[in-house]
Amino acid sequence: MQINVTNRQRLEFAALGFLAEMRKQWARLHPADPCPIKNLSDYPENERSALMAGVQKAIQYAGADTDQAFAYLACTSGKKRWRARPNVFPSFCAL
Repeated sequence: MQINVTNRQRLEFAALGFLAEMRKQWARLHPADPCPIKNLSDYPENERSALMAGVQKAIQYAGADTDQAFAYLACTSGKKRWRARPNVFPSFCAL
């Protein structure tokens, strides 16, 4: 039996997981404070859409097809910082 799942449902599921992890981390770091991170359904529709678009972009950036762009960004933006600490300079960057 094949389950029929839409891309929107997958994205909602990913956003739910992201927010759940954010709440968990908040509770660990600030156990005495109320958590400002709401459930996905508690956000207004426009904010929910923006949040899900951000999660979608993060998923896209995490793919192997963005490795070259990541390497360029990491090597150019971090060069000065990594020169000070060459032991943490990414191996794919040339000093």
